[in-house]
Amino acid sequence: MWLSGVATVVVSGSVALVVSGVVAPRSSDCAPGRLAVEGSSAFAPIVPKVADSYMARLR
Repeated sequence: MWLSGVATVVVSGSVALVVSGVVAPRSSDCAPGRLAVEGSSAFAPIVPKVADSYMARLR
């Protein structure tokens, strides 16, 4: 149970850093393709924001 809590904190922190702009992906490091996110529906509200932020940085 504690492992899932730690994983949730790590993923949430990573998402928060990308959304806030503290960590920005570099377009030269991005590979073409698709990303499928499977798992908890708790992340469903934030995923569109992360995707929009990511795509904005690629432009």
